[in-house]
Order: sequence, then structure tokens, then C-alpha cells
Amino acid sequence: MDVGKIRQGLDRLVENHQMDKVEAYLTGFYNQAVEEKNISIQFTLLNDFIGFYKTETRYEKIVDCGNKAAELALELGLENSEDYVNTLMNMANAYREAGDFDNSMECYNKVLNIFEHNSAEDIRYADLYNNVSYLYQNDEQYDMAVECLSEAIRIVESYNNRSLELAKMSLHLGDVLIKNSQPDEALSSLIKSKVLFEINESFGEEYTDCVATLGELYFTTGQYEKAAEYYERALKDIKNQNGVNDDYRFLESALKKTYSRMGIEYETDLTDVAEEVQEQMEEITDYSLKDISWEYYNTYIKPMISGKFGQYEDSIAVGVAGAGAEIFSIDEKLSASECAPIRICMWMKKNIYEEIGEQLNEAYNSLPHMFKGYKVDNTADSEFGCGAMNMGVFFKEVLGVTSVPLTDNEWKYIDQWRLEQVTNGFIIKDTQGTFTKIREMLKAYYPDKIWLRKITNALAGCSKSGQHDYAEMMAKGDFVSAKIALSRYVDHIIELAYLLDRTYCPQDMKMHAGIRYSKALPELYSMIKTLANYPEQREAWKEYEYNGAPNPYDNVSMMIESIGSMVSDKLIDMGLSDVDSPRLRTQADYIKDNSEYILSNIEYIKQKM
Repeated sequence: MDVGKIRQGLDRLVENHQMDKVEAYLTGFYNQAVEEKNISIQFTLLNDFIGFYKTETRYEKIVDCGNKAAELALELGLENSEDYVNTLMNMANAYREAGDFDNSMECYNKVLNIFEHNSAEDIRYADLYNNVSYLYQNDEQYDMAVECLSEAIRIVESYNNRSLELAKMSLHLGDVLIKNSQPDEALSSLIKSKVLFEINESFGEEYTDCVATLGELYFTTGQYEKAAEYYERALKDIKNQNGVNDDYRFLESALKKTYSRMGIEYETDLTDVAEEVQEQMEEITDYSLKDISWEYYNTYIKPMISGKFGQYEDSIAVGVAGAGAEIFSIDEKLSASECAPIRICMWMKKNIYEEIGEQLNEAYNSLPHMFKGYKVDNTADSEFGCGAMNMGVFFKEVLGVTSVPLTDNEWKYIDQWRLEQVTNGFIIKDTQGTFTKIREMLKAYYPDKIWLRKITNALAGCSKSGQHDYAEMMAKGDFVSAKIALSRYVDHIIELAYLLDRTYCPQDMKMHAGIRYSKALPELYSMIKTLANYPEQREAWKEYEYNGAPNPYDNVSMMIESIGSMVSDKLIDMGLSDVDSPRLRTQADYIKDNSEYILSNIEYIKQKM
């Protein structure tokens, strides 16, 4: 394969605005490279994938491709190369945009290690520190963001002909300094940025942003006349550059507030337009993913199936289910910018799928990719629940088993998150009812005996990892193992909340979000959040003699005990326990020893949930 020709074809797709064909185009060559075991081209194409997914803001895909590319880079001996650095930077930025602070920082640190290994300090350090500053800013660690930006600016200032880059970084620093309540330093940085933009005759959107930020700073410091002056200048520039858009309306609102503080009435000929746009925005915000998916189905999917596949219409079940954070937020009211893409699933039996599956996916892929301001994922993908799918293959891939569980033994080995993915979402249409019946059977939840067993396992896991291992490792000074134990404790206690609600626990990052709505342990969401925000507690163990009891000076230990007391009260209230003890090992043993008695009263217990 010729990489140059592949790139030429890719460039043509981009130039012709055929971005919907890029993924399939790259996938074909990548699969060929895999078959030919051409690792070098695989690495190159994975980085092309990353570039494409950046334009689509598909962070999970960026990370997936990045991990594969990183493995190949090591295999090719490119661990200190520029290409490997770019891969790591893309992964770090994707993790940052997805809100994953730890993994993002890990990637940035790998880049730093490569830089330190390869050469003395150069301009690339500035770009690295600038990116890391965004990470700290997103995490509201403004002191650290200021420190990183100051270092980036120091490096850029040591180079000639970098004044425009310096202007941009100074603007960023000024914005962070405002957030960090350092108005004097912010003013100095923003004035510097403004002057540098003007020297370079760069009067685009970033210059306008600088002017608007100066207006914000003057407003916060009570200098309303100056604030109004800068806001008016920025409004004029925005209107000339992009017309009356959302940025214009936001800034106009700030100017109105400024005039109000000055005792002046602000008048505009855009009031009617602004009110109309606001009504439209409110209308869109009132949608949930379920609402907008239904509308997309009625507008496009239903006519497509009726018009092109009418004889199969009653054989196709339509709805939304499978992996993806958008499924978990199905009833939340989200704006178009917050909401995940619309994904419509079309399930059918094997014989129907073999007849029309490919054509149905082609028709689905050709439908509009935007709908009322919401993105639509038209890329057929059974892994994420999208497009036409063989019903049996869907259940097998998601559940990880060859048949629907019927016996206690079959139920025992299916992960909760797999069951959650099959039963989440909603059904739009299922004339024959086959797909719905299987979902309803699974939604009926675990058999009672398996449910109790999973509760005792979760309680025992909480006890071992949180109430024993964490404290013991802290006492020994093994702080890495203590963090691992604490992480396992959080997994177990969140799983327990779902079990007590008789709701399947989702996977990974969606676990904590879901317990916000827990009926059994409604306070757990905020308690876990507090637990995660505690700094490391090693100082509390320096002179403490551990004897197996909770360390009263360790905030983490005390929160774990508070959660244990809350769980104990709930178990007693539900009729699952008769022992008033925050030690969850004791609770697990009680339920295990009295399981027959509990099962004989299970209907009463369910009524108390």
C-alpha cells in the first residue's frame, strides 16, 4: 500500500466535504494493513483516524486508536519519536475533554519524559505546559493552571518571532487569573495580549475574545464605564465577523447588566430577534434524548422503513439500547450541546437481517446527521447500539453468553453492566414483540437467591477493601496499595446501591452518575463525591498506632464508617438485617446465615424498597 496515495484520497474526501465517508475509507485500508501485518501503515492510519475523530469530538474513539497506536509505536521502536509524542498529546487532550483528569495527566507526563530524554528544553515544552494548564483549569485548580501557563510563556518569550503565540497564551493566562481572583495580574496579562495582537495586526476572533475578557475584568472590579467600552467594541467585532450569534447575545446581556449598574437604560433593535431565538433555544432544551429520538424516528426512520422496506416493517423492532453514556441519561433534559448523539437501533431476526440488513444500514447511514440542533450518529455499529442489527447477535455480543439466562446458575455469571446495557433505553416500535419480551424478562431482575448472594458479596467486598485493606495499607505506609483498595471499595459500595435498588449497575464512569437517583441510599452520591475530593491522608497515620479500629484522624476512614452506618440502617429498615453494626462484614455474614429466612419474607422486603 502507498501511504501517499491513501492520503491523497483522504484529502479529496475532505475537500469535497464528504466527511461521512472518511471513517469507512480509512477502515478499509486499515483492515488491509492488519491482514498484511504491515505495522508501519497501521500506525500511520491510526493517527489519521485520530485526526478524523478530533473533528467529530469522539473522544472514546480517539483514546481507543491512541492506545493501539502507542502499542505499535513501541513495537516499531518509535517510543521517543515525534509521531509517538503527537499520539500521546492527542490522547491526553481527548481524556481532558472527556473529563478524565488522571489518564490525561498520565499521557502528558509520558510526553514530558520523552522531551527530557531527547533534548534540552525547546519550544515543544511551551505547548505541553499550555495543554496541561487547560487540564488544571478544567479541574478548577487555577493556581496550578497559572503556574503551567507562566512556565509556557517564559519559554515562548525566549524565542524570536513568537509574539502571536505569546499573545494567545497571555490571553489564556488572563482568563485563568480572573477565575483565580487575581485581577491586577489578569489586567497586566490581558493588556500585554491585546498589544501583541495589535502589533501583529491580528484582529480576528481571538483579539475580540481578548477585548471581551477585558470588559469582563473591568466589570468584576466595578469599572463599569471601561467595561461598557470594551463590551461595545467586542460586540461590533463579533457582528462584523459572524453576525448576531450566540456569542453576540451573551455579550449583549453582559453589556445590559453593565449599563444597569451605571443607571442607564440599554436599548437595542435586536430585542425581538433575541426573544425569538431564546424561545427556540428553550424549546430545544426541553427535549430529552428520548423525545428527540422519537421525533427523529417519526421524521426519517419510519418513512424510510415504510417506503423502502415496507414488506418487512412489522418484522423490525426499533428503539434505543446498548452501550454509551447517552443511554444512561435517557430521561434528563439536555441541550443540543450537552446531549450525546441520537442513535437509533433496528433489531430483526437472523433471516430478515440476512435479506435486508446491509441495505437498511446503507439507507440509515444516508439520513441527516443533524436534527433540530442535535447530532445524529448514522454509523451502523452493533457495539454501541446503532443501525440495523441481527437480534440474536446483539444479545450475544452485549450479554456475552450464547443464550438468555433461565436458571440461577446462568444468571450468576452475567455481569450487571451487560444486563444494564440490554435493558436500558426504550422501545419505539416492536409489532411482533419478540425483542420486548426478552428485555422485559431481563428487566424483571435477578432471581431472589442470586440477588441476596450478590448483596453479601458486595458487602464483603466493601468490608475487605474499605474497612480493612485501606486502613492496613495506610498504617504500613503503602499508599499506592491504599489507593487501590479505596478504588475497589468505591466500586463495591456503588454496586451495593444498585443492588438495593434492584437496578443493574452500569459500567465504569456511569456508575457514580446513576446513584444520584438511588432510592435505597440517596445520600451516597454526595458522600462518594466528598470521599473522592479528600487529599491523601498519610499525615493522619504518622503517629497513630493501628489496632484494627478506624483511625479517627483519617477523613477517608471516617467517611467509610459513616457510609457503613448508613448502609446498616437501610438493611435493617428493609428487613435484610437485624444487626445494628457499621461493620459490613458482620452484615454480610448475617444475610448469608439467614438467607432462607430472608427469602421466605422476600415479598415483604420488596414492598419496603
